[in-house]
Amino acid sequence: MKKILGSVGVLAVVGALVLGATGAFFSDTETSTGNTFTAGAIDLKVDSEQHYNNAVCEGGVWVVANPTVPQYPVAGSACGGTWGQEGDGEDITNQKFFDFADIKPGDEGENTISLHVINNDAWLCAEVSGLTSNDVSLTEPEDLVDPDDMVSGELDDQMIWTIWRDNGDNIMNGNEVALLSGHPVNGVLPLYDSTTGPALQGNSTTYLGVKWELPPTSGNETQTDSLTADISFRVEQARNNTGFRCDRQQEPPVVSDRIDVGDSTSMTAHNAQMWFNDPATGNYGGRDGGQTIAMVGGDDNASQSCDSNENDATFVMNAGSGTAENLIIRHLDGSANDSFNVYVDNVLVGNYIGTPGPETWVTTTFPLGTEDFTGLATIKLEVTTGYPWSLCSTYGQVAVNWAKIN
Repeated sequence: MKKILGSVGVLAVVGALVLGATGAFFSDTETSTGNTFTAGAIDLKVDSEQHYNNAVCEGGVWVVANPTVPQYPVAGSACGGTWGQEGDGEDITNQKFFDFADIKPGDEGENTISLHVINNDAWLCAEVSGLTSNDVSLTEPEDLVDPDDMVSGELDDQMIWTIWRDNGDNIMNGNEVALLSGHPVNGVLPLYDSTTGPALQGNSTTYLGVKWELPPTSGNETQTDSLTADISFRVEQARNNTGFRCDRQQEPPVVSDRIDVGDSTSMTAHNAQMWFNDPATGNYGGRDGGQTIAMVGGDDNASQSCDSNENDATFVMNAGSGTAENLIIRHLDGSANDSFNVYVDNVLVGNYIGTPGPETWVTTTFPLGTEDFTGLATIKLEVTTGYPWSLCSTYGQVAVNWAKIN
């Protein structure tokens, strides 16, 4: 029995040794902690220095070095077009580059806009949008020369804007080329993109000169008119973006279609139906300066009377890939009641209430609202109150010169 127990004891020891060897494999561990990806940044800061005639806006007031008689703007009067001058500009919140309330023919001004690109190389685009020209009111002198009788203002047709890359001295020198010169319009201006040159380097500043003038030759047609617009700047990374172009951003397609009513080629192209041709008699308010016209309502079937089914006329407009938001019609408000309804694809979108009296050509804009359209749409004009008048079979009812969409 002693021998057997001894053998058992040996086995137990051997088993313990084997287990100990299994738990001692060689090993090593290396740990890299805190691995991080951090996105870079692009930021744009802006500042502005404003000049008006012979004055510069400093500290919120106009400063004049060499006064004239009379002096305008008045030295020491308030101004607001200079801002962001301390440090590397600022983010735009409610600052305005331009805010003038009493410009006159012969006035001019200039803003030097500093654009600071922070951190990384970037492309830079400028955009003017929401440009609105309003007549505001009609003074007696303006009424004599206003070409559209308060339909829209004329400042956009008279003012001249010039934009250039400036060296910071506020003056367009001989070696500085204009990026844009002409009447103000909505649009995108490539300041630095793949078509105009290398990208702006990070942590750099570029200067933009923006000059405006109301030429001395402009006249009474601009009295009390106003012009407003939004001006924005946008930067986009240049790295991994070598083909960037400012004009390839997703701008809404331009909508432009117009029918010249009475012109046979234009009428055919727009599938115009049920129009009463100009009888070549009568005045029709001078036919809007001798233009071709046609009438809604008239003796289309030679029955010697204007029948109830002859009180409308149609044409087709094409907005293409864009969206038509307004229908604009040039029509006569004459001696008869020239009221009419407007339909888009048989849905009523607006109406005009005529005022019988002197023959006057007017331009009326009909917002399409929920009936805005892309592609083709049929426009119908329908004579309403006062149809038919006593001479309808001879002259028709509502004379139209043209219609367009935008």
